[in-house]
Amino acid sequence: YGRIPNRITNREVIYNTTDGTWWFMRELYEYVLYSGDTLLAKEMWPVVKRALHGAIKYRTDDLEFLIHEDADTWMDAKGAEGAWSPRGNRAVEIQALWYTALQIGVKFAEQNPGDLLLAQTWKKKAKQLKANFENFFWNEKSECLYDHLNADGQPDTLLRPNQIFAVTVPNLPGILPLLSLEKQRLVAKKVTQDLTLEHGVLSLSAADNNFHPWHHYPPYYVPDAAYHNGLIWTWLAGPVISAQLKFGQVAAATKLYGNEAKQILREDAIGNFSELMEALPRTGETEARISGTVSQAWSLAEFQRNFYQDIIGYQPDALNNKIFLHPVPLKNMHTISCRLPYKKGYLDFSLEKEGKATKVKLHAFAGQDTILGYLRFKDKSQSLKFHLTGEGGTWEYMHVPMPAPEISMEKKEKTWTFAKINPEQKFPVITEPGYQILQAKNIFMPPGQSGNTVIFGRDDKNDDIGFNKHFRYPLNPAFAKGIFDIASFTIYDMGADWGFRLQMQNLADPGWHAEYGFQLSFLAIAIADAQIEEALGRDVGRGSNYTLSPSRAFNRIIYVGGGFEICDAQKNRLAAYLPYKQGYPIGFVEQKQIRFKIPKTYLPGLSSQSIITLLAGGQDDHGGAGIGEFREVRKKAGEWHGGGADRDEGSSRIYDVLEIN
Repeated sequence: YGRIPNRITNREVIYNTTDGTWWFMRELYEYVLYSGDTLLAKEMWPVVKRALHGAIKYRTDDLEFLIHEDADTWMDAKGAEGAWSPRGNRAVEIQALWYTALQIGVKFAEQNPGDLLLAQTWKKKAKQLKANFENFFWNEKSECLYDHLNADGQPDTLLRPNQIFAVTVPNLPGILPLLSLEKQRLVAKKVTQDLTLEHGVLSLSAADNNFHPWHHYPPYYVPDAAYHNGLIWTWLAGPVISAQLKFGQVAAATKLYGNEAKQILREDAIGNFSELMEALPRTGETEARISGTVSQAWSLAEFQRNFYQDIIGYQPDALNNKIFLHPVPLKNMHTISCRLPYKKGYLDFSLEKEGKATKVKLHAFAGQDTILGYLRFKDKSQSLKFHLTGEGGTWEYMHVPMPAPEISMEKKEKTWTFAKINPEQKFPVITEPGYQILQAKNIFMPPGQSGNTVIFGRDDKNDDIGFNKHFRYPLNPAFAKGIFDIASFTIYDMGADWGFRLQMQNLADPGWHAEYGFQLSFLAIAIADAQIEEALGRDVGRGSNYTLSPSRAFNRIIYVGGGFEICDAQKNRLAAYLPYKQGYPIGFVEQKQIRFKIPKTYLPGLSSQSIITLLAGGQDDHGGAGIGEFREVRKKAGEWHGGGADRDEGSSRIYDVLEIN
């Protein structure tokens, strides 16, 4: 299919990205421009060709757009109910990457005489894509781009920053732009003024009802709900700064870049750059919190790329022995000194401001070829051409800016302002959830605490092998043997509460969420309460793909994972406990027990004769914490999914069942 996987481990290859292939192709081309490595280009030509062939055959529509699933872009967070930020099936940055990849394919094909017809075909498709892109993605009313087209062809009007890539992704020597210069400017301005705060770029407009200002904020939502719906992704500042400097917005770029430098040098893991930042400081705090991973490679890479490609303005074309320099020093940057990669060598670059003048100096250690250079300052419409001997050559130039001509206020581009969020703003996502949030001190039932036994059932050992007796655990060692194997189940009468004790053959705590006390086991407790006059249900839900027999229908079901939820037979939440701080766990690894209390009001008719079904399997919280759902079981086990099922999709995910009464 020509796709590059998102992840490769010792045990499996995972394909859940549509943009990785095209980022790879773009960076392959850019690497060749820096290095002049034609041998690598020749070696990778079959890969490039296969990627383009696969996409054209399987994943493009009649408009030449690339199609994909809801969570197959970089905004890939998924929960039990699907993608948290669904962007299927034609996202704006995917089309920019695809358009660029087609042109890169043309460049590679033109170097192979037998593939010139292929080059013409891809060139035609890129031209058609460009025309259709403007027709379908341009939002005339808002003067920006739509984030994506839905499967029915309708544009999605959510304001997100992904449109900035339509400006920056095709920005390579030899690649034609996707938008006119004026539309590029409008996009960059829109993203700056509506989505960019002084400390980073929001993943969703703060005016949107789904905007999440903070990351971990229980009990209102699980972290993944906020992941791409408001949080600042620090890597996004990279393309925004590129676009700001392209259109002369030095003040805005200086502020944003300076705040990034402040975090790297002074906050959290010094010298590193976090994955995320929250949009607003929390009550009583003065700075927005850092979140996500503390050292994110693409965040640091974008910070450095801005320095070399945008501030120095360095773009080499080693295939043609050319370099382009368009320096745009940020405010208060009076002296710059660095080394620029070129072919197998380098260029030493320095820039020094002397009053109003700027002195540029280049010294080359890059082989015997003569380099043709082009230098342009922002007040010059034409580039200055120069030649530099690669082997030890030096070139200097003193730039004295021309007096700026008078420009009418109507034509003068004003300084772009940053977006602002009113700290008093009410966010719709932070509302009472519509069900009871149980408090830690009320549900906490540590080992040794009990009452009169109302229900007890014992289960066989080593029967955690599924309905067909062939189920196997996921391959990752965190899935310790026995954590899906029920040993016994007890309900205690504790006065105003029912006490639940789930004894497992084993219990694991990999340390990812210490507040839970355990992880990777997921259970459902289906109960028929004779005093509750509601419709009964048989579908266990939560991805279980499991239906109980009519005689075991239930009107209450408790899901136990990262906390627990009490639901009715229609899966409506009635109450939940979401642990968010250590000290009140529900799992106790040493005792191999999960323990908690719930008020009797949720099960008023519970008795020794109640029909109860306990079901166990793997927990899947999709990386975003929360209670989660049952983890997938396929024919063959992988690192993060079980094996031994009769089919890959739609198979039961229940490893062990205990029936009481």
